[in-house]
Amino acid sequence: MFGMEIGDDKLVASLGPPHMTRQMATELFDYPADLLALPGSWSSTGPEGGDYESHQTLSQLSDFLQTAAMGKAQHRPHDPGWNSTSHHALGKVKTPEALTVLANDYASTLSRALKYESQRLKKWMRTHHYSEQEIHKYEQTGGLPIVMRATGTFYCDLLTTLRQTILKHSSTWQGSYAQAMLDYHKRELSHIRTMAGYRMDFLLSTYTYLRDGARAKWTNQEIQSAMCLELNAALLSLPAGGRTGDREGAERRKACRCQNQALHTVLQVNYYDTAASLCPIAASTSGQKARLAAKILKAKVDGHVRQNGGAPPKATWQGWAAKAVAAAEAGQSSI
Repeated sequence: MFGMEIGDDKLVASLGPPHMTRQMATELFDYPADLLALPGSWSSTGPEGGDYESHQTLSQLSDFLQTAAMGKAQHRPHDPGWNSTSHHALGKVKTPEALTVLANDYASTLSRALKYESQRLKKWMRTHHYSEQEIHKYEQTGGLPIVMRATGTFYCDLLTTLRQTILKHSSTWQGSYAQAMLDYHKRELSHIRTMAGYRMDFLLSTYTYLRDGARAKWTNQEIQSAMCLELNAALLSLPAGGRTGDREGAERRKACRCQNQALHTVLQVNYYDTAASLCPIAASTSGQKARLAAKILKAKVDGHVRQNGGAPPKATWQGWAAKAVAAAEAGQSSI
């Protein structure tokens, strides 16, 4: 896509299957799922905290039934209301809790959406008399399938980064850097959706925005300005002695005694102002033992992430934490 204008004939041809006709080119951007509208059907109209996966399954079944009723010769766009603001899932997020719900349910429904997208692609190409070998090759190496998979990956990374930013930087929500970061990306993605003239514009502009955002670590000058304002507000809120090292000021943002921020991030546990009840590692008899126990637990969690692609359930890592504390107290380096 580098050096090509969105809507250019050469770009469209490079994204489609070999020997794509002009009629197919007009249908090319109708088959993919709207990955930014997940979770819940294709418009994210399910209730917050609801059973998004079941909602999505029913929507897919309904879509198949409607397509079958129209006959094989009829072409049906995947989502006629794609540019509606009601399909802007991130736009529904107002609180850190709502962001957690969206991120969790997006991760659990993305693979289902991609599988459904693959089914629609195969049906569309069979209608245009492509062989199964050609379909399989395009599905793996074709331009638009690659773009859609990358879009889902970038969007998932954005949601994950937003969650980590809330845990790492902000003790408050209103007026915080994390809120400014969310509001910025929410506004820009909504603008792309509502201002796009065609679905092609929406899909490719969204992909380009997310790709460039990932390269910039999801920040820019406007978002950085919000961080400066938050830091200034935090300094102004400290008592006079807090800025010269008195106990109250120093402990306002005191880090956990395990001193392992990476561990807190992967387990989604607050790093600052963390009580022992929130971080089992902090229950060690000394700071030195807590740091050792944190390293032991981090190694165990990293192994689980490499094997399973995600952090272990809370009940699992809490059990490991207890063993790590016991191991550290006994002078051992692993469990």
